Amino acid sequence: MIKFTKNNFEKCKLITWDDVIEKLSFEFEASKPKFIFKDKFTPPSFVMHTKIFPNTLRIAFDEIKSRENILDMHVYMSLGKNSSTFGRHKDSDHVLIVQAIGNAEYSFDDGKKIYLEPGDSLAIKEGVYHTPMVFGPRVTLSACLPKW
Repeated sequence: MIKFTKNNFEKCKLITWDDVIEKLSFEFEASKPKFIFKDKFTPPSFVMHTKIFPNTLRIAFDEIKSRENILDMHVYMSLGKNSSTFGRHKDSDHVLIVQAIGNAEYSFDDGKKIYLEPGDSLAIKEGVYHTPMVFGPRVTLSACLPKW
């Protein structure tokens, strides 16, 4: 089961690259971000998972937290078209995906495809297989939802 909502996170659209780069710099200093590499010819993606959210990322986190019962948020950053992702996968928790910068598409095993623009959100129930697709530089926020 999935729930798509168009343009419902206005403050998430305000995230700046400067704040994302600041978070990435902190990740390298503090804990090392997770890299997603498909191969040497495909741009990488980064998963940032510390609880440090500089400036506009903090505003976005607070906006999501004010509407949903979340404790943490991961920040995904991709550098180019067709950047590496986790590919087709399922999560063991319910997740809320919020697009912040750029666009992404999520396809599902039933053939459904959902295209996300900044401010859009997508809730995905645990165990539902999905495949993210990246069309250029992007920042996507992902939070675990404790209930459906």
